[in-house]
Amino acid sequence: MDELVVRDARPGDTTGIGEAHAEAWRVGFADIFEPTDLARLVGERRTTRWPTEMRAPGFASTTLLVAERTGTVEGFLHFGPERDAPHERMQIYSLSVHPLAWGGGTAVALMDETLTRLADRGHDDVHLWTYRDAGRARRFYEKAGFTPTGRAKDEGPAGGPPVVEVEYTRPTGP
Repeated sequence: MDELVVRDARPGDTTGIGEAHAEAWRVGFADIFEPTDLARLVGERRTTRWPTEMRAPGFASTTLLVAERTGTVEGFLHFGPERDAPHERMQIYSLSVHPLAWGGGTAVALMDETLTRLADRGHDDVHLWTYRDAGRARRFYEKAGFTPTGRAKDEGPAGGPPVVEVEYTRPTGP
């Protein structure tokens, strides 16, 4: 099998990032959202948002990593300062891996690189929010050493129905 490479995203990666994002949502959240809501949320929003996102004000203060194998983006992880209280804590905003790459170490490689970079930059911990009913995601985060904080909120994706999100945290070091 070809080597998996984790690196900073480049503008030319946006199509692959969008495809991984859309398919991860389509498959991973099928049990959380009604089919019509999921189709609308996945639609063009997930596949076409990344060129705009990468040019948005404030993007430079964040890090977008991609994992690729043989030139194909298998997944991405986006992190930076906490959105609700900038610069107080670091937050993982999004982690998506194309379902065809699930179980192949892509998410682990992205998470390992993220934790290393955060620790190298002097950050002691990181947090994230995920859907309460996203069993696969929650199992991954717990296996990666994240623990629930007990905090929850009714929020969900922009333009979608409210869903419960739960917060996780972990130290950046071992």
